[in-house]
Amino acid sequence: MILTDDLTELNKEYNLNFTNSFGGGVFNITDEEGYTKFFVAFDNDWDNSLIAHEAVHLVNDIFKHKCIKLDPDNDEAQAYFTGWIFEKCEEFLIKHNGNRDI
Repeated sequence: MILTDDLTELNKEYNLNFTNSFGGGVFNITDEEGYTKFFVAFDNDWDNSLIAHEAVHLVNDIFKHKCIKLDPDNDEAQAYFTGWIFEKCEEFLIKHNGNRDI
């Protein structure tokens, strides 16, 4: 997870096209050993709706990378995973940016 004042600062380091109007973003990088690392980035103006939004993108990115097809008739794994990612993001953001009465 990344918390930044300026999402565009990530563009050069990670070869992205973020703008500051995004509020957050998800991306992945495969290292030289073939391991894929998934990232979620937020600017300092985050809120719970942005966490939920990026959590859905992250879950979809991971599922796609692992060739797991989303199934709207059998989505418990997706729902639990999204909830877990949301909780971890919220914990991280509160720890590093303070509780903003959300």
